[in-house]
Amino acid sequence: MALTITELFRMDEGGKAFRVYDITHDETINSVSAAVLDLDYIECIWGVNTCMTMVTTVGSEIIEMLSLSIRSDNKSIIWENTHDGTQTVCVVGW
Repeated sequence: MALTITELFRMDEGGKAFRVYDITHDETINSVSAAVLDLDYIECIWGVNTCMTMVTTVGSEIIEMLSLSIRSDNKSIIWENTHDGTQTVCVVGW
């Protein structure tokens, strides 16, 4: 399977590209490339929001999904852990 990525917003301003996506996880993929997000370089991740159905163990799963970082080559973002759920993520780059 793959991540489901839905673009919600896009803006280019001051030489920067701002992209907002809903990313639905399937528990198998833990990264997404800049190219998939229509970027060449990821400068920062801004405003991550995790939406999940609340069940007894979901609190720790939400915290794990918020562990999101940019790979050292700035060509992708990676999650420490993934679980079923949807996140809204703003990515800034060019």
